[in-house]
Amino acid sequence: MKPNTDSKNFSKDSKFILALHSSSDQFGIGLIQLNDNKEYINSAIFPIGKDLSSQLFKCIEQLLPAKFWSKIIRIAVATGPGGYTGTRTTIVFARTIGQQINCQVDGISSFELMVPRLLNEAKDSEIDETFWIIKSLKRKGLIGGKYKIINKRQLNNILEAKELVSPILLDINAEIKPQLYARDNVQQDVLRLLEISLSFYKQRKISSWKDIFPIYPTSPVKYNR
Repeated sequence: MKPNTDSKNFSKDSKFILALHSSSDQFGIGLIQLNDNKEYINSAIFPIGKDLSSQLFKCIEQLLPAKFWSKIIRIAVATGPGGYTGTRTTIVFARTIGQQINCQVDGISSFELMVPRLLNEAKDSEIDETFWIIKSLKRKGLIGGKYKIINKRQLNNILEAKELVSPILLDINAEIKPQLYARDNVQQDVLRLLEISLSFYKQRKISSWKDIFPIYPTSPVKYNR
């Protein structure tokens, strides 16, 4: 997807929220421009795979040229689970910018980002108040996160949930029912990442870059609750 951002529309008073999602082979970038109480949203998906480390700056600059990075007031980054190198690369970038310009940095697991999408595609019989999202990792085993529904179905048929247990590598004998299978949709999930970070901004939530780390479990956990 080619971004349609025209940096000529950026002004000295512009402020930005930047979102980065690299937990799959696609690199998703989201951008909110805040001007005079107005919000302009843009996003782009780059299928660059393992070239992320060499293409990161170039991709971001297609939406937000480097000369405007000092105007970033908040960065949101997907913390995984995903490929170690890709996830780590965007987190290092977010932490570095957060430290250098003293902006807030929000870290959200890629499973938590897909929760609303998976819930609203699921049948009522497939979920309870609490449920798991699971995914198989090559040469690792099963990884899962636990979630709790925090509202009832309304007229718009949308369910939301909060993360109870961040994605962990599970013991093969762990009882993890009911369960939904993780499915990537970076285009939707990077917009969800932006939405969450914008909400935190409006709540004036403090989020430090020091607390942001990639989710890449290496030791299985037996979790039976």
